[in-house]
Amino acid sequence: WARPAPDPGDEQPFWPKPAVRTGESEMAFLGSFFRSALAGTSAASSEDSDAGPAKPAASKRPIKGRAGAPRGRREPAAPKPRFQSKPTAALVRLHETRDWSDAEIVAGEEERVFPVHAVVVAMASPYLHRALFDDDGELKTKRILLPDADPDALEAALRFCYTDSWGGNATLVLRLRRVARLLEMKALEAELHRSIEEDLSASDAVGVMQAAAEEKDTALMAAAVDAALSDPSEAIKSPSLPFLTAESLAALVSHGEFAAPELDIVLACFQWAARKAGTPTPSAALPPPRPEGSPPEEDDAGDDAAATAAGSAAAAASAAGAGRSLAHRTPALTKEQGEAVRAALEPLIVPHLRFPLLSVQDLAKHVKPWGVLTPSEMVQLLTFGFKTRAQRAKTPTVARFLAERRSGHGRTVLIHLWGAGGASGQDSSCARGGAGGYMCVQYVCPDDEELSIYVGAGGYTDASSGTASFSTQGWPNGGRGGYSWNSGGGGGATYVVSRSLGSKVLVGAGGGGGGTAPRSWACGGGGGGGTKDGKVGSKGDGGNQPTPAGEKGVDGNGDGGPGESSGSGSKGADNNGAGGDSASGTRANGGAGGHASFLPDCDLMTRKDARSEEALTGVVGGRTRKAGRGGRASHAKERGQDGLCIIEDEATGKTYEFKFERDKSKGKGTGKVHVWTVDAE
Repeated sequence: WARPAPDPGDEQPFWPKPAVRTGESEMAFLGSFFRSALAGTSAASSEDSDAGPAKPAASKRPIKGRAGAPRGRREPAAPKPRFQSKPTAALVRLHETRDWSDAEIVAGEEERVFPVHAVVVAMASPYLHRALFDDDGELKTKRILLPDADPDALEAALRFCYTDSWGGNATLVLRLRRVARLLEMKALEAELHRSIEEDLSASDAVGVMQAAAEEKDTALMAAAVDAALSDPSEAIKSPSLPFLTAESLAALVSHGEFAAPELDIVLACFQWAARKAGTPTPSAALPPPRPEGSPPEEDDAGDDAAATAAGSAAAAASAAGAGRSLAHRTPALTKEQGEAVRAALEPLIVPHLRFPLLSVQDLAKHVKPWGVLTPSEMVQLLTFGFKTRAQRAKTPTVARFLAERRSGHGRTVLIHLWGAGGASGQDSSCARGGAGGYMCVQYVCPDDEELSIYVGAGGYTDASSGTASFSTQGWPNGGRGGYSWNSGGGGGATYVVSRSLGSKVLVGAGGGGGGTAPRSWACGGGGGGGTKDGKVGSKGDGGNQPTPAGEKGVDGNGDGGPGESSGSGSKGADNNGAGGDSASGTRANGGAGGHASFLPDCDLMTRKDARSEEALTGVVGGRTRKAGRGGRASHAKERGQDGLCIIEDEATGKTYEFKFERDKSKGKGTGKVHVWTVDAE
């Protein structure tokens, strides 16, 4: 048996100079060593036992807000209270092989047997020390019965005795904690507290909250709540949440840092209460799943609110629009059922639901069918929803419900994007370019967020000479149109890059494709710029004489249209940006529109896909805005309009507008990158 090498700088331990030992002599040596350490360790364990439970280490796990970004760190955890910082190779080997074991522990009703080394487990557990050894330090029994101990949890606790690690299985946390208390293993209890705060998922932490409530363990409850707050969006969807006590659920939703989407919080609490009250769930109130990137229903808040205030929940559900399709729709709850759900929520939970933070659409479609709110409360909330953001920011409560955002949310903004339009082709009978698409997302910015904004430039029709030449690119990534007869280039995408997400594209709107000229040997239109999966698109040039097939777009860029010899005289495909058209008298195709994208860190509010050269509209702060028109038919070489980006602060209503600006220090058509930070005034 070889002596482990000490770490440089460490005090030399009291190891005897070893000789090579094998078999029984090795076990005798280990027994001699651990017995010499046992007296001091057990005395220290007794003192720890009198001192009460070990204080859990402070959490150092990053706290996530709605955007999924860290918003703070706690103090580092204290060192683990163990007699030795690293397990020796010999202990690990003994745990794995159980060679030379001299005692056994029998656990559970099934009487599972665990061979152990008495001196090792006694050093970690005062309970086992008393059970195994007499006052003279001699082994007095070789068999201990623990019929109430969970066998799996005991196995993890014994592993901790040898290796200082219990395996990290989240499903064992509560059972293992009971075993740790039974065996008086303060170090294991402290490690479990640390694991709950730092390692346990937010969803599993909700299950720990349930057990902590059953055991009336306030320390465990505090640790579990802290872990759940690390990712509120995950915690609110935990399968354990419907089984929480009212007090536990209230501890979660009342916390100012529980920054899950408010609609998710409200509906989770409603479903919890419906289970308690034994009432059904109105499926019309629950938003069905929608594939990422798919367009939602059109924003029609005024019509929805009017229909809801005037009539039934069925009217509100039917007003949900083409984007929602439920397999069946149960009617709204009856008045008696709604009152039963409200009674289950009173008085601990209802005061902490922040209904004023919900949009008019969400109140109408997802809250009213439950019948939880009174008619007076609904009227006050809907009225509040139609006020300007500046007016809402000055109102702390509505119908006694808090209107203040939870502190974990950070700064919430709406990001409006218009892609740039594609250019029309050459000649007076040219085909039009496509308009850019429109996107609006809601994003909760981390405290240190910095957004880089790329505003797309309209496409060009300016290829000047040579059959292999192309037009100027519609910055930053529009596909180019070709020369001889000139086709229009695609408009650039407008997109936003997030520093906190590793410089990924948070959201992008697609540019429009370019149109063609009405002549034989015309070139294909350039594809519109686009984005995909956090990446910026590229390629998508139109086909010309040397390369007539047209270039396929990459990472969201629209495909370039094939030229005369390879085309079919077709319009480019519509995506988020509209495809460019093909003029009569040519077989060249227009360029396809660019694709839109957004990451799951933001919520899609509105998406509009262009289908012609007409600019799309969006509502910003009560005003209608539009941008990104395509070059018009019969307007030779008309450039597409530039895109636009507007960031709107939800709390104050203030807007920040960004347009395409040429960077004169660089080549023709190159734009400037705008930067916006959370502390922008």
